Amino acid sequence: MQRLFNGLYARAACHDMPLGEMACEAAVLQLAAHLRKRLVPSQRTAASEQSIRHAKERIDTDPSAPVTQPAH
Repeated sequence: MQRLFNGLYARAACHDMPLGEMACEAAVLQLAAHLRKRLVPSQRTAASEQSIRHAKERIDTDPSAPVTQPAH
């Protein structure tokens, strides 16, 4: 996390870097994603894992088929 924070600070402090604003925004997003991964507990359950696996299998079986969500 320190590496991500230092990268963000370096990009925010360097105003003459080409595309500096975009690099800074990307660094903010990377830091936020890392924090979310570390601080937010996973909400996946066995049922959701099975649903994800099933969807991947359907896509892999026929990639050209339209993908729809099942009605609940």
